[in-house]
Amino acid sequence: MLSILIVISISISIVFSASCDGSVWQVDYSSDKCSLSSGTYKMKCAEKGNTGTCGMRLSSKAAVGKGSYSAKIKAAPGPGMNTALYLFSYGRYNDKSYAWNEIDIEILGQQISGGKTKIWTNVWTGYYTQHYQLVTVPWDASTGYHTYKIQITSSQIKWVFDGKTYRTFTYTGYSDLKSTIQQKDFQVLMALWGSNDGSWSEMGSMWNNGNSYPMYGYFKSVSIDGSSFTEDDSGEGSADPLVIV
Repeated sequence: MLSILIVISISISIVFSASCDGSVWQVDYSSDKCSLSSGTYKMKCAEKGNTGTCGMRLSSKAAVGKGSYSAKIKAAPGPGMNTALYLFSYGRYNDKSYAWNEIDIEILGQQISGGKTKIWTNVWTGYYTQHYQLVTVPWDASTGYHTYKIQITSSQIKWVFDGKTYRTFTYTGYSDLKSTIQQKDFQVLMALWGSNDGSWSEMGSMWNNGNSYPMYGYFKSVSIDGSSFTEDDSGEGSADPLVIV
């Protein structure tokens, strides 16, 4: 009887907690820290004392340029935690040893306070040149899902949260970024990660995080380049017609 229960338990686990890679995404590291259930990606930070067991990252297989990139996200709270949706130069896997481009939405757990959240928005041009801005939204990003979108037009990047544009950046004066967008040389990434070194003051350190671990970041209703993927638990999906702004 015990063996039958074990088999049933394993079968249920496989059905309801599948791998996060598939036709849309590839796992960059720590595949064991991500599960996919009913279209929701659940990323895990196991312990605050070891950044090596904290978080994971998914990268889109598609190369993208102009368009809209969004997800409903519920972020991990507290100092040292970062739940992120961003674009990075294609195939670089966060390699910053030479010039790259990047467009960020980073939900820093330390910036959640009093029912509000300061969202880190950023653009990287050239080599280590940042154009960052913290924007305040009127909700606690760790207690429920909200829609976070990066929208790229022919001349501007917009950060749109729950349907409201919070920031606009005109990129036409940055030749490298303009080229990356025009050549569709971006990759979409979703990630959860943690820090203990305190080098980024706005993010803080997990050592100062009073929340219980493990900690989780959640992503669902993901839309890439205006194409909404209806994902099953295998990570496979079909896309609506491509919509380019």
